[in-house]
Amino acid sequence: MLSIKCYMRYMSIKLICQSAFFLDGPAGTGKTFVYSTLLHAVRGKGDQAIAVASTGIAATLLSGGRTAHSIFKIPLTLNATSTCNLKPNTSEAKILLDAKVIVWDEAPMTHVHAFLAVDRLLKDLTKCDEPFGGKIILLGGDFRQVLPVILRGSRSLTVSSCIKKHRLWYDFFVMKLTENMRAFDSEKEFASWLLHVGEGESGEKIQLPPFCYPEIQDPVQQLFSDIDFKTVTPEELKGRAILTVTNDLSMQINNRVLECMPGNEVIYESIDNIVSNDPQDQLSYTEEFLNSLTPTGMPPHKLRLKPGAIIMLLRNLAPSKGLCNGTRLIVIQLQKNVIVAKKISADNNYESYLIPRIPLIPSDSNMPFQFKRKQFPIRLAFSMTINKAQGQTFDKICLDLSNQFLAMVSCMWVFLE
Repeated sequence: MLSIKCYMRYMSIKLICQSAFFLDGPAGTGKTFVYSTLLHAVRGKGDQAIAVASTGIAATLLSGGRTAHSIFKIPLTLNATSTCNLKPNTSEAKILLDAKVIVWDEAPMTHVHAFLAVDRLLKDLTKCDEPFGGKIILLGGDFRQVLPVILRGSRSLTVSSCIKKHRLWYDFFVMKLTENMRAFDSEKEFASWLLHVGEGESGEKIQLPPFCYPEIQDPVQQLFSDIDFKTVTPEELKGRAILTVTNDLSMQINNRVLECMPGNEVIYESIDNIVSNDPQDQLSYTEEFLNSLTPTGMPPHKLRLKPGAIIMLLRNLAPSKGLCNGTRLIVIQLQKNVIVAKKISADNNYESYLIPRIPLIPSDSNMPFQFKRKQFPIRLAFSMTINKAQGQTFDKICLDLSNQFLAMVSCMWVFLE
C-alpha cells in the first residue's frame, strides 16, 4: 500500500504530464468557482484562456464565455469523421493557437463526435498528435444531468454518445467535487437524498419528499394561485416556471397563461418558404403545410404575445451581452418589425434590447426537406422543458408530468437540482 508521501509524488508527476482534465461534480459543489478562478489566474499572468460551454446559458456564467459551437465552428450535423468548419491562418485559428487553457462547461451534454471534431481541429492547428493538440483542456459537468439528445434514440444509444464511453475518455484525469457548498445545514439531508437520486440508487420509482406534492393538481393554478392576473406585474412572473418533459405540453401551458394575462394580444405570423430549387418541392410542401410545423428550437408560425409576457430566446443573438439561446426576457413593447424586451437578471439590472425578425432554418436533419422561417427568434417562457431549464434560476417552480412516461431519472435530477 502506497504511503501518502509516495501517492502525492505519483500524483504530482502525473499532473505534470497531463493536459486533459475533467471536473466532475453535482450542482452547487463549486464547478463554476473553479472555472472562474482558473480563468482569472491564467489571464492574470498575461496568457490567453478560452471559456466555452455546451449551452448559451452556461456560457454566460463564465468570464468571456462563448458556446463551443461558435468558438470551434462545430457542425450541427455530426458523425464519427466530422471536422470543424474553421480554417487555419484565420483570426479564429490564432485565438485557439495562442490559448494556454481551454475550459469547457456542461461537457456531458455534448456528443462525443463533437469532441472528436475539436480534437482533430486542435491537432491540425498545432501539428501535435497529443490529445487536443497538447492544449491544456478542462472539461466539466455532471453526467447525472442531461446527456446528448439523440432523436428517437434508445438508452444504450444515448449512453454510447457520451464522451465517457469513448476511448478518448482515458486521456482525461478526473477530479471530483463532492460537497454541496450551496446547501444550508438544514438542507443537507435533502442534498444527500438528491445525490441518491442522481446516482440511480432510488430505483425505477422516485419517492419525493412530502413538501414536493402540490395540493392543487392543475399546474397553472398551483403556480399562480397567489397571483391576480388583472394586476400582475412582470416582476411577479419572472421567478416562476412550469417545467414539462415535452415541448408540445409546454406550448399548451404557455398559451393558457397568456390568456389569463391582461392587455391586448398581438399575433406575429411568420413567412415560411421551402429551401429547394426543385419546382416539385414547391408544390409538394405548400406554405400552409410549412405553417403547421413547429420543429424543436423554432418559434411557432403564429407567435402570440402580450406586453409583460415572459419570453425566451431561441438563438444566440449577442452572447457578449448575455443574449443567448435560453435567455429569458420580459416583453416591454410590441412593434410591427421589432420587439422591445428587458433581460431578466439576478441583480434586477434590466436593460432593454431590440429583437428583430430573422430567417431561421430548423436544425433537425431527419426532416426530408429544409424550410426557412422568418420570425422573431423567441417563444413564450411561462413554461419550458426540464432540459431547457438547466442552468436557469427560479424562485418557484412546478413540474407537470401529466400523461408523460418520458420522465427519466436524469430529467428528475435536473428538475430537483
